[in-house]
Amino acid sequence: MQWVLLIGDEISAKDFADMRFKNSSKVGSGEGYLSVMYEDGFAVFSDDEGDISCDYDEQELKKLPFEHPSIVMLQYSSIEILRSIIGSEDLPKNIIIDCDGLDFGLDKVIDGHRIIY
Repeated sequence: MQWVLLIGDEISAKDFADMRFKNSSKVGSGEGYLSVMYEDGFAVFSDDEGDISCDYDEQELKKLPFEHPSIVMLQYSSIEILRSIIGSEDLPKNIIIDCDGLDFGLDKVIDGHRIIY
């Protein structure tokens, strides 16, 4: 299982519930998570209850364009599923994707300014 962090201003997994997940077979949700099943895999959005300052140092936090930054973890089973979600027209516009140093080619499906490598 792989993951990226979605950073926004007071976001949670429920902020992604209204998305239309292309080629998904089942969408489920509960307290603090949203799961999406595909024929060939899955994706899970989950709230990060921790303090964002544990994941980012003070200089990194100052660069974020959010007054109250929070994190949703997006776990996924394949790069194709990740690209489908990130490239969706109804992905919330007020988020930044943190790829934890990895290049998944997301700049081909979303504005590169919204990606942290």
